[in-house]
Amino acid sequence: MDGQTSRIAALFDRVADTYDGAGVPWFQPIARALVGEVGPRPGQRALDLGCGRGAALFALADAVGPDGKVTGVDVSRLMADAARADADARGLSNVDIRVMDAGRPDLPGGAFDVAVASMMLFFLPDPVAALRSWRDLLAPGGRLGVSTRGSRDPGWRLLDEIFLPFLPPVMIQARHGSIARRLATAEGVHGLLTESGVGGSFSPCQPGAQSRIPAACAASEHCCQTFSRYHAWFQ
Repeated sequence: MDGQTSRIAALFDRVADTYDGAGVPWFQPIARALVGEVGPRPGQRALDLGCGRGAALFALADAVGPDGKVTGVDVSRLMADAARADADARGLSNVDIRVMDAGRPDLPGGAFDVAVASMMLFFLPDPVAALRSWRDLLAPGGRLGVSTRGSRDPGWRLLDEIFLPFLPPVMIQARHGSIARRLATAEGVHGLLTESGVGGSFSPCQPGAQSRIPAACAASEHCCQTFSRYHAWFQ
């Protein structure tokens, strides 16, 4: 595990107990919409890359049903432990959660019909290499979907100025680094997917698509648009 990946694991270990549990729907509506974009079907094999506390994982489990299988991987041991406990509490027997670097997953090739990476690609030191490895995990006809942050409106820039002095370096890099800037546009994501050699047809979210997602922050009409840009690549 390289230094940046170790720092990411340590960061998410620190917040695992309360992650996505502040009482405001945030990652879950984003993840559910992403899962809807890639359209997993009952009985399929699904993979959640950077599963966290299970925002996309449990949506995938609902979609593939008891005859399907869902694998979740996360570099944070405590996030994986929490997601595993949540899966047990839900009585899910078709979910397997592993501690693993999602940027370099040690999983068999061609083993999955659907894979998603929700709001995590900008944390990876080499997203092109990650996308290539994810491509190889898909069975023929498999579908890969990723979600990233979109461009920020002025209101969020003001909030960033307030919180920036308190953010750890790895979070600043994920929010403001060169990879994050590239991922903030459909053209940038399309370029990364093309560079990685992922084949198929590119389907970015269309203007207005965010209206399907419940607002996670009632104070800003731009909230979902800012943080809920979806991209799906069908191989």
